[in-house]
Amino acid sequence: MRYVPEPVVGLSNARNRGAAEAMGEIIAFIDDDAVADRRWLDRLVSSSPIRAWTVSPASCCRSPWTHRHSAGFEEWGGFGKGFLRRRFDGRSAGAGASVRTGPLYPFAAGLFGSGNSMAWRAVTYRDLGGCDPLLGAGSATKSGEDLELFIRLLRKNGVLVYTPHAVVRHEHRREMADLVVQMRGYGTGLLPLFAVYIGRRPRELLAVLRRVPGGIRHLVAGDSERNTGRGKDFPAELSRAELRGVLLGPVALVRGLIQSPRRRLGLPEPIATVADRAAAGTATGPATILRSLRGSR
Repeated sequence: MRYVPEPVVGLSNARNRGAAEAMGEIIAFIDDDAVADRRWLDRLVSSSPIRAWTVSPASCCRSPWTHRHSAGFEEWGGFGKGFLRRRFDGRSAGAGASVRTGPLYPFAAGLFGSGNSMAWRAVTYRDLGGCDPLLGAGSATKSGEDLELFIRLLRKNGVLVYTPHAVVRHEHRREMADLVVQMRGYGTGLLPLFAVYIGRRPRELLAVLRRVPGGIRHLVAGDSERNTGRGKDFPAELSRAELRGVLLGPVALVRGLIQSPRRRLGLPEPIATVADRAAAGTATGPATILRSLRGSR
């Protein structure tokens, strides 16, 4: 096992450092507010055709720890996406997926899961350039790096697989005040997610603009699929916190651009090359633990 510090703040930078350092064919990520089932890694990798498909998937699954405010978080959208295995590609959720993709697809990124638990073929993650440093925990925008990466993969004809029996238990926020902060952070990352995506890929502007009216309705309409799933007791303060975050998102992105003008999409250079590690007798592939110094959610 190797512990690799990433000196640049941000969860995206930490993940990209790990992907640059890793020597294996498959890389897996889990956040520090989650506890993995003892079979998590085996099931995450063995049940997903990562080794078989030319274009490799990310695989996500989650099972919440129950705290006092867990119901509100799960009604908001949560991390759990059901108990059926789902395959997503650039056009649809695939036959028998039992999920409605709708006109926003594949930009309705909440369908796929989250980066809290995911595995990638290393070459695919690197070819995509990794998570965008302008997004994610530890950055000014606070979130969205995993969802933007999923969209990027699907728009390049990649495949995502949701693997329900690769379980991690996420520690939901225990206090309402903490949950409000979390919801505001998720809202803050929403508009920057798409702004960063388009800014780095101007040719995608039209594809995103076509979905803007439906996206606004999905976000605010009381009868949208997103909002009808919320019970009558859904805490109003969570909705308000998310909306405040959405409104603050553009300001947060500008602040991030000003504070980090030299950030670019892409993986950092490894601290030691594979050849160096092989010469040192570590070519069998140690596990790598990494975290940004201030990148935790």
